[in-house]
Order: sequence, then C-alpha cells, then structure tokens
Amino acid sequence: MRVQIGAGSRPLEGWVNVEPRRGEGLTYGHACDLPFEDASVDALFVNAVFEHIYRYQVPSALTEWKRVLKPDGGLLVLGIPDFEQVARLYLDRAPGITHTTFDMHDVNRYTHGWPEASMDVDWSTWDPAEHLDDAPSEYLVQLHKAVYDAEQVAWLFSQAGFHPQMFRYCYPGELHPLNLGVCCGPQGAFSGDWLAEYVDLETDQAVA
Repeated sequence: MRVQIGAGSRPLEGWVNVEPRRGEGLTYGHACDLPFEDASVDALFVNAVFEHIYRYQVPSALTEWKRVLKPDGGLLVLGIPDFEQVARLYLDRAPGITHTTFDMHDVNRYTHGWPEASMDVDWSTWDPAEHLDDAPSEYLVQLHKAVYDAEQVAWLFSQAGFHPQMFRYCYPGELHPLNLGVCCGPQGAFSGDWLAEYVDLETDQAVA
C-alpha cells in the first residue's frame, strides 16, 4: 500500500490519499493520526505538508509515520522551505522568483506560505475588536506553522528513529534550490524506484 499524506486537491492515482478535510476519493486522516495498522505501508509521500504541521506536533507526526511504515518501506518528504537559503537570498539581493530581486514578498511566500493568494478577504472590514482571536476561513490551514533549515529537519527525523538523506532542490520555474527534501526509511536510507516519479536525486530537481 502506498499512501500520500495531505492529498488536498492533488490525489495521486494508485495511492491511498489521506486528507483531514473530507472529499471524494480521499481517506480521512491526519498526519499525526493515520488510519492504518502498524507496519502496513510500503511508501509514504508527503509534499508541501511538513511546514503546515504545528511545530510541537512534528515529533508525533514522525512517530506515526514510522509506526505505519513496513521495515523495508520508504518515506519521501518534499516541499519544506529552506530558511537558510531564503535568508541568504534575501540578504544577497539575489534574483527573485516573482520580482527582479528576492525581496520580502518572496521571503513571505516561503516562510509563511502566502495564504492570502488563494483567499478572497476584504481586509478593510476585518475589525480587530471583532476578530481579535479569529482568522479567515482556511487561512490557518494554508499558513506555514514554522520555518526550518536542513540541520533542524535532519535532527527531527533522527530523533524519531529515521536515518534521513537530506537534499535541496528546485521546482520547475524556480531559480534557486529553496526546498528541502528528505528520503528515508525506518531501517536506513531508502531509494525505491517510485522516488524517481517525483524527484531526480542526481540533479536535485523536482520532476513535477
């Protein structure tokens, strides 16, 4: 069984697509609470999800991923913005992704996720007194809950008993390797054939 965690609107054919928001073709579940038996999953795929998990829930999520993986199973985590790279590009005024230079707009897109881009909110009517402890619908879901660098991600996976193989890569259209990926298994490094469907570890380029 191959499982994608956090499928959202991107279910994968031939995979069990887990998503906390119910939808057609999706299996209800959360990254920290998967509906599978111990050692029952051959492959876990997690794309643009890790940074959306609350920082202090991450150890629980990693423990859960290790629980459901078979001893020879594999885990591929993609789409973790690399804060070290983001900070360096901003300070160096490097070529930007959306503007001429890597400015605060690009910084926010990677560190916070820019949830406003997919929302229609009239902020002029957002009364601080009325909405002090509130947020627009879906805002918190799309917001990145923490920032990470390669050292911290590797430490978190190691603490959960994984042996992470870290890499940086670009998505199509990006100029810089701003994304962290992790490839591992419960008993060591893992490099199943299915990984090539999503990332080329030779060139550190995302396939799609």
